[in-house]
Amino acid sequence: MTSLQNHNIISNTVTIDGIEYKLCKIKDRTATNIHHIISQKERQKYDVQNPINKMQVRIVRHDDFNRFFQDRQNPKKQLEYLLNEWWGNVLSL
Repeated sequence: MTSLQNHNIISNTVTIDGIEYKLCKIKDRTATNIHHIISQKERQKYDVQNPINKMQVRIVRHDDFNRFFQDRQNPKKQLEYLLNEWWGNVLSL
């Protein structure tokens, strides 16, 4: 029989029989939310609330996209990253 020994809410881990497990949130794969094409941090320079700068996307894809691009939260920085870090060698052939 297993026993729950420790549940750490801050680090989102649980220890069962001396083994630590990281808990993951379960996400509804069909749920959607709004993705701002230009980050809301750029609201001083751009009209980020304009409907043309927003799109409805699945939450899972939105999280993956933001995790991949990290702090590159505008199309120019994202394209630059892809060109330099991912496609640079292929495009130069």
